[in-house]
Amino acid sequence: MDKISAKYDFSYVSSKMLEKTMKECSQSHFSDKLMDVEIINQGIVLPCVKGRKGGVVDETGKYFAQSFVHKGLGGAYDFDDLECEYCDDEVVYVGMFHSVWGHCLTDNLKLLWFLFDERFYELNTLKFVFTTLHESFEFSDNAKSLLERLGIDVNQLVRVTKITKFKRIYLPEDCFIREEHKGCWYTNEYKSLIDRIVSFPIQTTINDSAKLRDYVYFTRTKLNDAHDHGEERIERVFREMGYAIMSPEQMTLDEQIKVLSHCSVLAATEGSITHNAVFMKEGSSIVIVRKRDFVNEYQLAINEMRALHVTYVDSHMSTRIDKYHSYKGPFFMYCSSNLSKFAKCKKPLFPVFSYMNYLWKYRPKHIGKKVLKKVFHRQSKNTTKFQNPYKHESFRQ
Repeated sequence: MDKISAKYDFSYVSSKMLEKTMKECSQSHFSDKLMDVEIINQGIVLPCVKGRKGGVVDETGKYFAQSFVHKGLGGAYDFDDLECEYCDDEVVYVGMFHSVWGHCLTDNLKLLWFLFDERFYELNTLKFVFTTLHESFEFSDNAKSLLERLGIDVNQLVRVTKITKFKRIYLPEDCFIREEHKGCWYTNEYKSLIDRIVSFPIQTTINDSAKLRDYVYFTRTKLNDAHDHGEERIERVFREMGYAIMSPEQMTLDEQIKVLSHCSVLAATEGSITHNAVFMKEGSSIVIVRKRDFVNEYQLAINEMRALHVTYVDSHMSTRIDKYHSYKGPFFMYCSSNLSKFAKCKKPLFPVFSYMNYLWKYRPKHIGKKVLKKVFHRQSKNTTKFQNPYKHESFRQ
């Protein structure tokens, strides 16, 4: 069954992105797939190798795509039987966890729907095992709180760091589905998980008069991300429009949920920070300031799930984007004509010097070498031209 309940305003989308954005937003990002659990006898958990491969395979080497962060990436790798430890336990594999907050809200939760499905209640008595995308992974306080709201104590989760064969692995299907180069889909089971998280009793002393506002701008400026340039200009526009400026990484999960479930409009630059909209009331509004020419598929599923009123505002000149990983940036943001039109304010002068600095800082390596070569060549010529004439033979005594 298709669900397209989000409403979109494309008035502030650049002409080159308009057709693509409208097309992506017109498609459904809901799946009514019936969830099930794979039973893998003598299943093997492969810890992730350099963020590229890992997950779950059976004895024959068959790989289960939902065991990676999302489908279309990852895969099995070869290993020696001597490297494989054996554990005579039946376990539930609950995911390959990612530390980025947006993935905590989607990919880290995608296998946990079984916790509340009466068909699989017996699985709650088993050990829960997980792997991580990177060796350096640690649960943040908010990531812990997120799982605790679903009844999971992270201290009781078993992290698999060595290739391990288990007597039996129970592997749930994805309730938030992401397939590389295909798209994202949410399910009723995923929405139920988020609703449980939102409805969990909030334990916070948040000052309502100071924090609970109708118009909120979530900023990333306090993160000092080296790949973000110019968000302070975006933030300034929304502050002048009367939005309360908040840094979500400085808030507890309880505070974030309370703020987001109360506000009527959230604004932020697109990415993990806008994925926080999962905690908003259905029918609320979100202003998504885009910092690259890209349609974020995760966000489309979230927009639809919460039936949001969405306004996209293109306000960037990100011309040095990583060719293969555009989500890494680097991003250059400024108050564009689209944003000034949205804010009904006078468009500031384009920050030329900041942009030139951005272009030079992230110039292709071959350009830097070419410029240095020219400078060196020019200095060599000048040195030859103005050498001491008294060193010439004709002036020797």
